[in-house]
Amino acid sequence: MILMMLFREKGWLTGVLLASFFVSVVATASPAVNKTVQFPFQSPSALPIVTLLPSPSEESIHVEYPTVYEAGGQQVMHYSAYGDDRRWRIKSATLENDIWIPQGNLFNEKLLAFTGNYAFPFVQRLAATEPYKYALFFSAGIKPGAPYTSLWRSFSRDGVTWQLPSKLLEDNLILDPVITKRRGREVVIYTSKDRGRDVVRMAAISRGRPITIYHSKQPAAGLYTLGLVTLNGKQIIFIETGFPGHIDWVATCFDAQDRLIPAAAESLASYPKKGDRWDSLRETLHKRPSCSAI
Repeated sequence: MILMMLFREKGWLTGVLLASFFVSVVATASPAVNKTVQFPFQSPSALPIVTLLPSPSEESIHVEYPTVYEAGGQQVMHYSAYGDDRRWRIKSATLENDIWIPQGNLFNEKLLAFTGNYAFPFVQRLAATEPYKYALFFSAGIKPGAPYTSLWRSFSRDGVTWQLPSKLLEDNLILDPVITKRRGREVVIYTSKDRGRDVVRMAAISRGRPITIYHSKQPAAGLYTLGLVTLNGKQIIFIETGFPGHIDWVATCFDAQDRLIPAAAESLASYPKKGDRWDSLRETLHKRPSCSAI
């Protein structure tokens, strides 16, 4: 089994996207074989795969949070961009001869039902029986300067042209949504706030009520990026957690009550954090977590 991830270096310092991936051979014969092993991430690419555009532009300050998928035999990437007008937008790029070519905005912004930031794209390939082939989920703020309090979804038949999005969910904060299935229902998992505390929440896509499923046991400076990997039939949620002076990647699994609990005794990775910046991740050695005890 080969697992591939595209990582973004958070753009608070450089504002560029870097590529990296890992490979892991997974033993599936028995849960007892699922031991904790180590596997390395490759170093990021020497050059950015998406660079900032000269000012003034909509991509002059940050480009980050990519999602990559295949459509019509072509690799497509959606990513979040931030420019001189101080608005986050979702942009698109396609891979041509190993070079990512920017394709601009996904939507006609004059027709959108919100005027605030929109970012954190997540693309899902739908079943062949569905009328559309792809669904795009993202977070948005209703008006300029407002927090990301809503989850939106758009559909596409070809993975290139997208319908105008519709709102699915509201909460006091919805960051970095991940879509998966739990107990036969499609759910969204995202980072949020609950009574001033950084948490991970989950809600059913169809008329779901958000519930808190995780919070750090230690005083954390923020829960941010989420990632999902299925390993030996178990869903593993990676949570990027900020602490004073360092940032950890914590692997978690669902327990019997659908709460997230640590999948390993220690973090998969820990790297320095400089002040309020989350941009120091370059390369590290990661361990494969085990959920066999759950």
